[in-house]
Amino acid sequence: MKNITIHQNTFFTILLLFVLFFLNISRNIDNDLSNYIEIFNFFQNHDFLEIFGNSDFLFTVKPSEPVFYFITFLFSKLFFGKVYLFVGAITLTFYLNFIFGISKLLRKFEVPEKNNFSYICILILACINFSETSHLLRQYFAASFLPLLIFYLLNKNILKAILLSIFIVLTHNSLLIIIFLLFLSKFYHTYYSKNLLLTNILTIIIFTNFLYYSLNYLNALSYFDEPSDIKYISIYYDFLILTLYFTFTFVLKKKLPTWNIFFISFTILFLFFLFNLTFSETVFLRFYLNIEWFRIFYFMIIIFSFNILNINKFYKIFFYFAILIVFILRFVVSPWHYFTFDLFR
Repeated sequence: MKNITIHQNTFFTILLLFVLFFLNISRNIDNDLSNYIEIFNFFQNHDFLEIFGNSDFLFTVKPSEPVFYFITFLFSKLFFGKVYLFVGAITLTFYLNFIFGISKLLRKFEVPEKNNFSYICILILACINFSETSHLLRQYFAASFLPLLIFYLLNKNILKAILLSIFIVLTHNSLLIIIFLLFLSKFYHTYYSKNLLLTNILTIIIFTNFLYYSLNYLNALSYFDEPSDIKYISIYYDFLILTLYFTFTFVLKKKLPTWNIFFISFTILFLFFLFNLTFSETVFLRFYLNIEWFRIFYFMIIIFSFNILNINKFYKIFFYFAILIVFILRFVVSPWHYFTFDLFR
């Protein structure tokens, strides 16, 4: 009988995920988490279809978003109403989904396997805002499938990409906009080298029409907050990341991998879309959150650029210390209180 061995990096990844699992099940019940717990408890005495149109909740459960609620229904039965197991399971599912998709992309991008653990650490500590994973459960769960969707798109598995897109949108409708931009970026990535002028023109026409109809729709939702100066620490953090990313992309564009064309086109389209959302701070922040799923790719290009410039030996200690500090600071300034164990009561 062969001895079962666990690779050292796998062990530390599991250990890190266990820490995140423990922290999330130890937090207090507040804000959106209380809404999801209410739904979880609702399923203890009700069938799945009874949730749609139910007026007992502070928000309307839309029939167009059944996936997460069905999973909640299954977990409610599977975990015998234990809320802490539900929150822990969703936490692990999100991170495992994301790591699975990113791992497939790392192989496609021909990143040496010895570097995978470093990128997973960057993903967990510096890219994903951990404090939100037990708050915006449904959006984070839906978005955890985006790396796999990107893998399908870059591999030209369009049918799988479409089916997965439907699954994601039926989990959280707002991700339809992000998915549309990903498909448009794939279109640009595929055809820019064949006819750059025509591809640019078609991309602009499609995006302009998309922008017009999506902005009209978002305006029709009637968010009444006044336009304001949106000042959040995360925006400054992303400004720094994106400044490095764009600088290296344009200075070293001939030396960087061609898959970056997909991400640079997506980022430009996404940022332009965000700039048009400042009519409402609520809408802006709701969509700005989606940058979470793409920070890892910006970090990858930054690290690739450091290697190209032969400064990788000098940045490593500072770089990994910095991402650890980012995680700790986010944890400290989180609006939630950990180690209360309210979920166990």
